[in-house]
Amino acid sequence: MNKITRPRPPKLKSQPIPAFNTRFAAALNHFGAALLETSGITHAGIKGTKREDAFRNFLAERLPKRYGVASGEIVDQLNTTGPQLDVLVYDQTRDFSFSDGTIHVLPAEALLVSIEVKTKLDANEVRRCCEAARRLRALKPFKEALGGKDIGPKSTKVRYLHCVFAYETDLVDSPNWLRTEAQRFISIAADEHLIDNVYVLKRGLLNLNYNRGRAEDNNGSAITSFYFSILNFIEREGNRRKATPYQDYASLLSGEKWTSLG
Repeated sequence: MNKITRPRPPKLKSQPIPAFNTRFAAALNHFGAALLETSGITHAGIKGTKREDAFRNFLAERLPKRYGVASGEIVDQLNTTGPQLDVLVYDQTRDFSFSDGTIHVLPAEALLVSIEVKTKLDANEVRRCCEAARRLRALKPFKEALGGKDIGPKSTKVRYLHCVFAYETDLVDSPNWLRTEAQRFISIAADEHLIDNVYVLKRGLLNLNYNRGRAEDNNGSAITSFYFSILNFIEREGNRRKATPYQDYASLLSGEKWTSLG
């Protein structure tokens, strides 16, 4: 008996819905413009630590409540300490930072995103950013080297998203700012995976992993992309991350040892 072959039904393709696309685009434009103009981060009179506080508050108000935002440093179980960073993002429903009253300390297994905040980017600041990122990437959460930017879906290695947010750049007269700014970071990092994204307020966004950039516009498209790159990363990475081994950290403390009560 001959086998009857039935034709396969055609695959249904998603069709754009004009009303939805228009409204969603308008909502995103409004969101981006609000990011540029609200929260006090654009105030020209804010300097130094106040600017770091302003950006940290700005981010904390806009991320889902699941995530905590703090400043401080990272330490792993091998007693390696990362640089002091302006913004640390972690899942506060499962992790928490420690504080000695002056600085927050987060276990290496808990960190998701870190951001350095700079008042003005110049050649020296770019170099400092790369040096700090190199120290951060040397950490070993779960006593393993960090995963790279292109790890496979089955990898259990921890990944960090490390970014730089700057209020200004000294490359104000550069005719092709995106390329020139990127080159400053690339020339120092060479083939190392150090910094993922760089955003300069009202100038644009650099994605150094994929060697591409996006100039800012009146709708705040670049800062919207910056925000969603952070949000998407913490959602993906947070959901695949193993529990932080706090007990292992506690066992490293010096002092009295456990004794039998029998």
